[in-house]
Amino acid sequence: MEYIKFIEISIFILFSLCLPLIIYDKYKLRIVLLSVIYAAIFENLNIMFSEGQVGGYYYNTEFLLFILDTPLFVILSWSLIILSGMLISDNLKIKEKFKPFSDAIFVLLIDLSVDAVAIRHKLWFWNEYSLTEGFFGVPANNFIGWLLVGFTFSLFFRKINNSRYKNKYLLLIIVPIISYITFLFLFYFVELIESILNLNKSSQLFIVLFLLIIFAKIGLNGLRFGIQEHKDYFLISLIRIPFNLYAFLGLITLKVYNQAPFLFLVALFVLVIDAAAYFISKQKYYKV
Repeated sequence: MEYIKFIEISIFILFSLCLPLIIYDKYKLRIVLLSVIYAAIFENLNIMFSEGQVGGYYYNTEFLLFILDTPLFVILSWSLIILSGMLISDNLKIKEKFKPFSDAIFVLLIDLSVDAVAIRHKLWFWNEYSLTEGFFGVPANNFIGWLLVGFTFSLFFRKINNSRYKNKYLLLIIVPIISYITFLFLFYFVELIESILNLNKSSQLFIVLFLLIIFAKIGLNGLRFGIQEHKDYFLISLIRIPFNLYAFLGLITLKVYNQAPFLFLVALFVLVIDAAAYFISKQKYYKV
């Protein structure tokens, strides 16, 4: 499957292009290194825990480079998406305590349009999910997971990174671990609610919508007046445009828009939100 290797190598190239813009900035470098560790822990443990279960997943074995059961390009993609989401929140001058919520939204936005295309390219597979179940073949819990992944990582990273603890750098090392433990607690709480309400593969999407509204409300509540610092626009675009293009081109080449026009609208919505966040953050003064 040459196309699979093309996607994998493209992410390696994208990461290499981003690296010079990251490596000399301690803030960005910390985010990338810690999110790489988080991704490696999260993906491999989740694959193990969900093996054989409905909604579990596994990756195509045709990829070139793996860290245990997870392709390396997936882990690198994680770190770039998380970085871009956090940089957007920083540029929007959202109040610090609300940033984990906005970070989670910007992280999830990429996944909303990319995942449905990726499974049709057979990059990974969901257990007992057809392409017409869930969100066009993607379990609702996947999106809940991404929302909580972005939230937990941002919450602990920002809290510790902005602190004045004497041993701050030592504490940063444990961010991936405490983020994953907190994720498990929150995710199993969501699963408990789904079980109590007896939600099926389709109705679980209402939980996603509910959480999106809550996170967006809290995140937008953090927007404030400010003077923009005008930074990182090129890096944010370098990361997010390829993912958005992949989703759009995939929907077009696979002709998914004929079978699922709503999915095409979702991809368009993600692009509009990304563009709006970009242009709003470039204004010298703004208000909500």
